[in-house]
Amino acid sequence: MRLLLSIVFGALLVLSLIAWGLKTAPPRDGKTPLVWVSDNNPERQRQIKTFNELNPALRLSLDPNNMGLQKIIVQSSSGVGPDLADSYGGAQLQTLVDSGIAWDVTEPGAELGFSMKDKVWPAAWPEISYQGRQYSYPCNFSVDILIYNKNIFDRFDVPYPKPDMTWDEFIALARQVMRTGREIVYGVTGMNWRHYFASQRGQVFNEDTTRLLVRGEAMQRALQFHHDLLFKRRVMPTSLEAKAMASQGGWGAGSINMFADGRFAMYPIDKWVLIRFRGAHADQVKKGDPSRVLRLGSVPNPHLPGQPPGYGVSARSVMINSRSPHRQDALQFLKYLAGPEYSRLINEGFDALPGNPEYAMLGVQDGVPDLAELEMHQNVMYAMKYGHRDQQSPFLLDTDVDRIMWNQISRMESAPTLPIADLVATAETDLIALMQRNINRSPELRQRYRELTGTDNVAEGHRRAP
Repeated sequence: MRLLLSIVFGALLVLSLIAWGLKTAPPRDGKTPLVWVSDNNPERQRQIKTFNELNPALRLSLDPNNMGLQKIIVQSSSGVGPDLADSYGGAQLQTLVDSGIAWDVTEPGAELGFSMKDKVWPAAWPEISYQGRQYSYPCNFSVDILIYNKNIFDRFDVPYPKPDMTWDEFIALARQVMRTGREIVYGVTGMNWRHYFASQRGQVFNEDTTRLLVRGEAMQRALQFHHDLLFKRRVMPTSLEAKAMASQGGWGAGSINMFADGRFAMYPIDKWVLIRFRGAHADQVKKGDPSRVLRLGSVPNPHLPGQPPGYGVSARSVMINSRSPHRQDALQFLKYLAGPEYSRLINEGFDALPGNPEYAMLGVQDGVPDLAELEMHQNVMYAMKYGHRDQQSPFLLDTDVDRIMWNQISRMESAPTLPIADLVATAETDLIALMQRNINRSPELRQRYRELTGTDNVAEGHRRAP
């Protein structure tokens, strides 16, 4: 044990020294430096340039080389972390909060005008908060809508998808545009259990998040829906079938490229995909065959009859390092993210939706007519009104839940005759083990779980539940 601790300490020390060596040199222009860890998207430089122009006393710079949750935690714990860092989803933010890295900005948000209570889409609050406290502000929000290729529907003389479509109507429509034989066209790609689960407004945990609900009817129906798309209705390719299609060539491999090339009729995805589709459209126009030029339409994802719709929401947000000496100055960046200048840049760059709904239409243009860009933006805004987010648990990360559930989808594809009940039972067993591991590692979590359930044995807590 002593040897192991020495190794861990040595590794952290080396990482800290490396991080210290990479630390930005003190400025010579009198401006306060702020370092933002984010991806090297071409839009970042425009966003940084605008912020610096609006805040002449500050100098924001991008660090794309130290992304990754562990890097951020280790460097910040060593005192050489960034001032600001991206957080992808509520699970990552939860980890940053539990590590003491993410700074609570609830009160500053209310004072400076970036509070989630009135400057963020309500459906996305769980993506930027933890236990009722705000720890970040969104760079953008994503919610899937149903995009369709008009060329395929026109070629097969099938009516376009309706805006208010039920799941049964969607499957019937997908079957109408299916083609096998020499020309293979699937009705849809990318649709999965998560979409159906959100439409039921399903929850993975019970109200106090101590008990898993993955064996409940909502999850079983969601996995059955996924199974039927692949094996009963045959309107969506399995993973192996999709790989085989990609190997046949075309405009490019991958679901997005194959959709643009006419291999799939429908695709649930967010409007950021317009960045890719604009490139595909331009390439097709150059080739000079009007019948092959991509033409898009969009509608909200299907819903259950007689129920309000539900659509899964995700976000990329920015948190402030609680150990940064410039954290008070860094608040200006979160204020900027909630403001009109940044929101306009997001809309002009098609990067999903800005965090502040007040500016959701700011700078939005008609765009390329073939790609129905304005229609797509309006459908994403509609979907955000019915956004749904699973309840978060301090005992188990969302990323662990997703990983385990997708493991069961892989099992389903490998053995289609496996009963759905067996898949969700295995998922529950694996997730209970992970929850138990987390509780064993944290005395605080163990005490909290015991107070809520009367035991610190997770399996026993599930057996006791009504």
